[in-house]
Amino acid sequence: MHVRTLVDLHNTRLSIERLRHISDRIVGLGPFGIGLDGLLGWIPGFGAIYSVGAGGLLIYHGLRVRASAGVLFQVAVLITANTFSNLIPTAGGVVDMLFTAHKWSANLLLANMDRTLYVEGNRQDAAEAPEYLALMERIRSGEERRRVVFLD
Repeated sequence: MHVRTLVDLHNTRLSIERLRHISDRIVGLGPFGIGLDGLLGWIPGFGAIYSVGAGGLLIYHGLRVRASAGVLFQVAVLITANTFSNLIPTAGGVVDMLFTAHKWSANLLLANMDRTLYVEGNRQDAAEAPEYLALMERIRSGEERRRVVFLD
């Protein structure tokens, strides 16, 4: 389930970016946009189904890239709120167009990935590399604030 290589990580990042675009930004005008989530919000039931499906995919991708538990919790809260907004008769479409939870969730996952150093292999192999030892010293001293995730 977890990504095992940097290529898998890159492809998962592209999937998150695509889902963000399709859900909340197919058509854009300046800072505003609308996507499938906003459009389907006008059709009773379909908006909620799309929200759960797209949100589930975002959480799945978050698990694959080993996002932090806090970020996964925030994504789950946003998706849950978005899904319930789709269940409000008539107002659901308007709320869904303004509440771009999938975009926000994708941005949280992408920012978490940017704050993470992904290393192919395992900790024992990396422990012998001088670059890794220097990085770990910077992290321990507080000079650098990144998580380290091994893709073994």
